[in-house]
Amino acid sequence: MKILNDLTGLFDFRISIQYIKNMIKKVLNFIKENNMLQNGDSVVLGVSGGADSICMLYVLKEISKFINLKLVVVHVHHHIRGKEADGDMEYVRKICDV
Repeated sequence: MKILNDLTGLFDFRISIQYIKNMIKKVLNFIKENNMLQNGDSVVLGVSGGADSICMLYVLKEISKFINLKLVVVHVHHHIRGKEADGDMEYVRKICDV
């Protein structure tokens, strides 16, 4: 449930826990229907620290409970945006440590 609560905080608007559960279910069904991932697969995720990629990470973390996925997160720090980019990197690192 922590992942679901964290997801609601990613967006400026209020979304319900039920909405997030439905989204996870839809993604899981799509993966299964299209035979995209198998039990034990490794998935490399490009995570910038923005809402979209963090949402993807949280959704796949939740799905990995059902499919037993090994998630590998890649974050590229280009050293272009200074402290803002440093903050993105630390945020992604913190999320991955959870």
